Amino acid sequence: MPQNTKPSKEIEKSIQKFWDVVKLSGELINSLQEDNASLAQKVSGIEDLFDGKKVEYAALTKRLAELQAQIDGNQFRMQAVSAQEAQQKDLVDSLEEKKRQIST
Repeated sequence: MPQNTKPSKEIEKSIQKFWDVVKLSGELINSLQEDNASLAQKVSGIEDLFDGKKVEYAALTKRLAELQAQIDGNQFRMQAVSAQEAQQKDLVDSLEEKKRQIST
């Protein structure tokens, strides 16, 4: 029996289809890798924005705490001024009373 040294047309077509599928698979893999790289870059950008927002939030929180401390300090000073004004009024009242006593 003689052996065919040439592949049959069916085998050639099957091999060609196989290589077409392999080629298409490679193209799809490359496309997916490019998409993945693009998505990774976008995610990284979003993470950077998020990290920036965290930094902004931390800065705002710190500033808010500073303002609250300033407000608390102002309230304390206002109370001290009120107490001093009350003492001054008491002193003025006392001096006026003594002045009246001396006048009479």
